[in-house]
Amino acid sequence: MWWFVLKKLIALLFLVNLALASPITLEPSKNSQTICLWDTAAIELNVKNVGSQTDTVKLSVDGPEFAVVLPNSVKLNPNQLDKTFVYATPGCFSKTGNYAIRTTAESSTDKKFSDTNLIVTQCVSLQAQPIKACLGDKIDVPLKIKNSAKVSENTYKIVSSLNYQSTVSIKPGEEKTLYAQLDSSKYKAGTYSFKVRATAIYPNTGELTEDYDETSFSVQLESCTNALIDINANGQVCNELETTYPVKITNIGKEGTYAVRIEGLKAAAIKPSQITLKQGETKDLTLSISSGLKPGNYPVKVILENNQNTFSEDKVIQFKNCFDVALSGKADFVCQCQEKGFPIDVINTGAYDDEFYVTYNEGPDFVKPNFDNTPFKLSSNAKKTVSYTAFNCDAAPGKYTAVFKVNSLSGKSGDLLGQEIEVKPKEACYIAEVRTLKEYASPGQSNLIDIAIQNTGLVENTYALSVSGVSWAEFTEEFITIDAGKTKNAVLRAVPPAGSEGQSFNIVLSAVSKDVESKKTIQLISGNAPSTTPSTTIQATPTEEPSSVTGEFTGATLPLIGLIALVAIAGIYLFFKKTDKS
Repeated sequence: MWWFVLKKLIALLFLVNLALASPITLEPSKNSQTICLWDTAAIELNVKNVGSQTDTVKLSVDGPEFAVVLPNSVKLNPNQLDKTFVYATPGCFSKTGNYAIRTTAESSTDKKFSDTNLIVTQCVSLQAQPIKACLGDKIDVPLKIKNSAKVSENTYKIVSSLNYQSTVSIKPGEEKTLYAQLDSSKYKAGTYSFKVRATAIYPNTGELTEDYDETSFSVQLESCTNALIDINANGQVCNELETTYPVKITNIGKEGTYAVRIEGLKAAAIKPSQITLKQGETKDLTLSISSGLKPGNYPVKVILENNQNTFSEDKVIQFKNCFDVALSGKADFVCQCQEKGFPIDVINTGAYDDEFYVTYNEGPDFVKPNFDNTPFKLSSNAKKTVSYTAFNCDAAPGKYTAVFKVNSLSGKSGDLLGQEIEVKPKEACYIAEVRTLKEYASPGQSNLIDIAIQNTGLVENTYALSVSGVSWAEFTEEFITIDAGKTKNAVLRAVPPAGSEGQSFNIVLSAVSKDVESKKTIQLISGNAPSTTPSTTIQATPTEEPSSVTGEFTGATLPLIGLIALVAIAGIYLFFKKTDKS
């Protein structure tokens, strides 16, 4: 009995504790905020009693020493929400970076947390742009300084590696521009890098704080006596002539006097050799190149210099013969007893127009030029094609060289061409292969038989066709023309004698081209060609007449099968009908 009473008491105590519980919420559970040194961050948090009893919630923070929570205690009725704030004031001697702040809200029965990532940055920002200036000038380098603090006016110390120091006071959110001086006369031409740093000063002690920014900038110093050189020397230079080109000098700096000279090409000179130019002024000079140079590419450099700077411009000038010509042709073959033309290209490779004539200097007698010594005119880079013919049945097979020459009327150019010509034997050029496609002919009838003739020679040929061995066979045409490597069919008409059934006859087929005879002996059988052995496979196509061969259905068999099928169906019907009655 006592055990039953004890269980009842324990259950009652559990219900009482549950009724007195005070669960809470703390929002947001996570957040982030950015502030700069000197400023205070106010992080708003909402704490709520979601229980059924009034309770007091205590608040505390874990994190940097400059973070506090206010108020640190709130009394909340059931379902009541109140605000609290975490205040973070890092101070000017704090380090910049990320700080983790955890806020804890604790009731009598519950505990909740809120985590804040506080990002602390410098309040000061410093900017400096790259500078491009002339040697000798005093340069003002602009430095932009901004105080991003919301409430604190700060004084900053400016220190630069270009021997510049200064202090400046800047109000909250204000930006100012200072100018650091640079005396460029102490430097040489080139690019220099400088650093500058701005640091906030603690007003009570004058100490430098952690609120600082540093940047670097470049200064490019150039000589202001500057000039551009433009050599207008495009195209080709004829080595037989003296050529001049204009050279433009433009002063893009201050007024100055320059000496002008040439390097790289001894045959070149420039005038005048000294000039004075005002700022922005352009003057024309003359670059002269003498004749007599060999064809090729030659570099030339124009140099402009004074006591401060040296400027130069390079140019590659192409020298070429003004009068030049070339002969061009390809090696080829000709067959014995074949008449064949060979082209030769005459190309004016000179820079100027000229007149030319071509001659046949030496070579075999079977070469006959199709040109004479009449001159013809060609413009620069133009081409004219002339030709010659090779024909001789008696020339021995082998390789020959025909030499041609071209001359210019100016007498300043010419060229030789050795043209290789190979004479091929007739046997390689006009041969053919004769093949029969049918070797049976019905006796006493006119039979047309296709004969394949392949031109196995090197050139197109016309063959004379003939038949020997029998008097009753002949080709339907006497001649046939076939391209090299191709095949055509000729028609052989054969009428074997009546009654020669089963006899065979030797027939000689001949194709002749330029005394080269190609022959083929065939055996022609008088009679029909043997028929193919009949198949024993069962055939049942609608177009065939039924036969009495075993394994095939004849015309009489099909009705019989139908009758048997009808009798079987009737018997089945009567059986089932009788069964139904029983």
